[in-house]
Amino acid sequence: MSSKKKRYNPLKATSAYLSEEAQTSAEKIMDEIRPALPVISEQELQNPTPIIQHLEHTQEKEDAQSAEKELLYLLDKYYNGDRDKPKELRYKNKDQYKQLLIQKFKQWGLLYIEKKHYALSRPEKHLIRIDFYGTVNKPRLDQKSEAYTQNSTVFGEELSRKGKKKAKNSPNNTSAPERSAPSPEQPQYTPQDYDLNTSPTWRLMRTFPRFHTIENKVRIQMAKQGLNPQILPYLNVYDYSDILYNYFQRPETQEGESVRIFLGARQLFIKDLFKKHANWIRDYLQRHNYDKRYIEALIKSGQKKGITSNISIKNTLPEYIYEYIQDDPQKFLTFIKEQIHSQHSAFTLSLINNLKNKNTPLNHE
Repeated sequence: MSSKKKRYNPLKATSAYLSEEAQTSAEKIMDEIRPALPVISEQELQNPTPIIQHLEHTQEKEDAQSAEKELLYLLDKYYNGDRDKPKELRYKNKDQYKQLLIQKFKQWGLLYIEKKHYALSRPEKHLIRIDFYGTVNKPRLDQKSEAYTQNSTVFGEELSRKGKKKAKNSPNNTSAPERSAPSPEQPQYTPQDYDLNTSPTWRLMRTFPRFHTIENKVRIQMAKQGLNPQILPYLNVYDYSDILYNYFQRPETQEGESVRIFLGARQLFIKDLFKKHANWIRDYLQRHNYDKRYIEALIKSGQKKGITSNISIKNTLPEYIYEYIQDDPQKFLTFIKEQIHSQHSAFTLSLINNLKNKNTPLNHE
């Protein structure tokens, strides 16, 4: 008998934390609020049986039958409109029938609510944007938490224990307790000192698989910055953005420029699209008389980088050679070794000279 293999789930170890985040989501909390009266929503309107049962249990038999007829009449008008009117005017009074239904529900001891999709907060939008584009910007100072900027748990402990507002601990508040200057010698930490399970923000971030894959890099950068592990419960999304920015930025990164931290959902989708449908894309663009060089450059860029903008078309031999080297460096090295030991060594020297003229160093990378 063949055993069924379960697909490996890298987030399985964090299932407890994921369920915790789901239970504390704003939409779930709002939807679980239970008013004193029984609640009716759009779903119950489509299936009025629970409403009819409520009427039978709360009213006299004749009143319940009368209310049921009135309910079915209004529901028919709400969903099917006024049949005696022209088609273009049939649903003109739909909102009025809905308001009549809501008024009747109040009379019958029911409460009608419309479930809404609650707006995402700025940090949640920020997190989704990073996951989509795969890049992160340097956060502003006012976006970072006090625990992170001060590398201290003084603020977080007071907030969590006493429920004080941030304003009470602000520098402008004269009643705020004095804080001692930081020690010139910071304690040394290792990546293993940071238990990210204690950070509610990271537990939310790791629900995105791409963030889960770079978890160890976050620990490494935390140790490099000398962050106190005790501040983890108080870090916000922008604190982690700053940590990731510091880890992935390069010496040539300009101020205000974003840095790539992983392959975002957008680029991953483009790569997958161009790999699976390259022939169709090529045929379509050729039928519309696009330059063949542009078509091939676009497909190659889409397949390798997931990028479809700023496509550069190769015009000279050195450019074609340089692209060939980038595509398969090992294959090019093998080619060079073969040419050195053959009668085509003059061609090889000419090729290398062309690369030198392009001011691009030739190396193993």
